Amino acid sequence: MNFVNLKQYAKYTIKNLMQKDYLHSGKRIREYQLTKINEILKYAKENSLFYKEFYKNVDIELKSLDDIKKLPILKKDIFKEAIRDNKILSSGFYKNELSCGHTTGSTGTPLEMCFDKECIEKRGVVQSRLWKNMGVLPHKRFVKIWRDKKLSKSEQKLKDAGLLLPIAVGDVSDPLATATTNEKLQKILKELIEFKPQVIRGYVSALYSIASLVEQNNIKFDSLESVITSAEYLPNTMWEYFEKVFNCPVYNLYGGTEAPSIAVNKKDTHHLTISEDLYFIEVLDENGNDVKPGEIGLITITDLYSKATPLIRYQIGDMAIVDENFYKFNEQFRYFVSVEGRTNDIFELEDGSLIYSHLWFVYFRTEEWIEKFKVIQRDRKNIEIQLQANCFEEEKLQLLKDKITKLYPIVDFTWKITNKIELDKGNKFRSVLSLVENKFNKINKEG
Repeated sequence: MNFVNLKQYAKYTIKNLMQKDYLHSGKRIREYQLTKINEILKYAKENSLFYKEFYKNVDIELKSLDDIKKLPILKKDIFKEAIRDNKILSSGFYKNELSCGHTTGSTGTPLEMCFDKECIEKRGVVQSRLWKNMGVLPHKRFVKIWRDKKLSKSEQKLKDAGLLLPIAVGDVSDPLATATTNEKLQKILKELIEFKPQVIRGYVSALYSIASLVEQNNIKFDSLESVITSAEYLPNTMWEYFEKVFNCPVYNLYGGTEAPSIAVNKKDTHHLTISEDLYFIEVLDENGNDVKPGEIGLITITDLYSKATPLIRYQIGDMAIVDENFYKFNEQFRYFVSVEGRTNDIFELEDGSLIYSHLWFVYFRTEEWIEKFKVIQRDRKNIEIQLQANCFEEEKLQLLKDKITKLYPIVDFTWKITNKIELDKGNKFRSVLSLVENKFNKINKEG
């Protein structure tokens, strides 16, 4: 262990001794959740214009966790409209004092979200716990396979010290030049072999491209301790494939910009344990009732700490399957059997280059007039873009068309504007869909 590793290890050890792993330490989890829900309800109704109207005729004091069913469900379209009308943000908070970011729009509806300092700090505690459980420690060699993004100061220090290897799999401003070709995959593989990673984190689709090459070349990463997937749907067949190829525990981290670190599996199971000290989770059918064990339902989140942007019975857009244990409200954190609804495909173009799904989310997330989008690859040259928009300006649409066309000159685009984009089979929604068969898209649809 060199000096930098030793320094990082010392910092981690000291922080770990001082920081609590759980937010509810010393309290019974269900009593803690009920207390926090009542606190956030009271705060939201008193300080958010939206919630004052939304809960106008509702008794907001809950006597038990079951009473949460008396509150209306916050659908994403209602929430987006409240953000657009500047009604959701609680009084006393100003955007320049908050941590703001855009959701990727993986369910087809990108949003700008802002969170207060306390909320960020509490999420940080939970995230640190999950990182530790997954083996992400500051003194270990970590590979991050993500879109091209500027490193933070701490990340840059880790990179300079040889502890972080960032691998970009798509630059939104130049997608074709940075597309993942076979040549680029070979280069990535060489970097991984030389770096000898202990932890790898990346998009499911990018990890699959790499895993295929690793298996093909019979490469073994003896130093690898864990692989972390996130941001995309992980089918069970692909999960098992990653475990076989990488020969280490594979973690499926579920969360997003509006609600990070929602759940992750423990190393000996594929069940995703929910961060119940940060969220209260329901899984509901289309009528707002609890789903039956084994059935798929809408993930409905109540954030226990977000005051600037309260999230109360908010349907995030993803779906999950639960079993009978989900309805046992004991002191054990509950779990999802699986999380569905984030399935998106890779686009393989005429020249063999691969375009990962996250690029499309970035293109549309700042277009406030777009309520929902769907991108369909018909063949290796033709892509159809559907936009759900009740009202828009032709000028804005033309600017978007020009931007996308310039980025992808070898693709022929068809554009469709509609009042409603329909769900796919099984009531799922795939915002990025390829009808061109390749190995990833085939396995992504299995199970």
